[in-house]
Amino acid sequence: MSKDERVVTNDLESILNRIIDYLDEQYNLREWALTLSREIVRLSGQAIRLIHRLEFDTALNKIEEARVKIEEINEKLRVHPEFGEKGFISSAFQEYTEASLLFSILKDNQFISYEKLDVPCVPYLLGLGDLVGELRRHALDSIRREETEKAEKLVDLMEEIYVNLMAIDYPDALTSGFRHKRDVARSVVEKTRGDITLALQNQQLTKKIQTLSELLGGKKNEI
Repeated sequence: MSKDERVVTNDLESILNRIIDYLDEQYNLREWALTLSREIVRLSGQAIRLIHRLEFDTALNKIEEARVKIEEINEKLRVHPEFGEKGFISSAFQEYTEASLLFSILKDNQFISYEKLDVPCVPYLLGLGDLVGELRRHALDSIRREETEKAEKLVDLMEEIYVNLMAIDYPDALTSGFRHKRDVARSVVEKTRGDITLALQNQQLTKKIQTLSELLGGKKNEI
C-alpha cells in the first residue's frame, strides 16, 4: 500500500469513527428515551385507573411522577430536537395529556392547556381525542352508581369536545392520525348518548313499576 493510499484509508477510518460515535450517542439516547416513555405511559395508565376508582389523591401522585419524567424528556429534546418526532415519545406525551386532562376535568372542572402540560400541540390533540373514551367510561360508571345527572353532564361535555375538535381539519401528515381519533370520538359520543337515554328510560320504567306495586299493595290491604 502506497503512502497516498494509507492517507486515504486513514481519512475514511476517521470519518467512520465519527459516524460510529454519533450513532452510539443516538442509540443510547434512544434507549434512555424509550425507557422513560414507557414509564410515563405506565404511570399515566395507573393514574387513569385510579381516577375511575375516584382515588384522586393517589392519581395525582402518579401524574406528578409522570410530570417529572416529561420534564426530563423535554430537557433532552432541547439538545436533540430530532427525537421529538419519535413515535414512542409522542405516545408518552399523549398518554400523559389524557391522564392530566381527565384529572383536571373531573376534579377541578377545567381544561389544562398544552403549554401548561409542557407537551407539543399534536400529542395534546391526540390525547384530547382519547379523553372522550375515558369520559364515556366514567359516564357509564356514573349510571351504575345511579348518578344520572352527572352522566348526562359528562356526555354533554364529550359532545362539546367533539364539536370543538371538528374545527381542527388538517392533513394527517401534520396531525399524525388525528382525523381517525376525531371520528372515533364521534361514534363514542353517539353510543354513550344512546346508553344514557336507555338507562334513563329503564329507571323511569322501574319507578313506575314500583309506584304501581305500592298502589296495588295498598289496595290489597284496604280489602
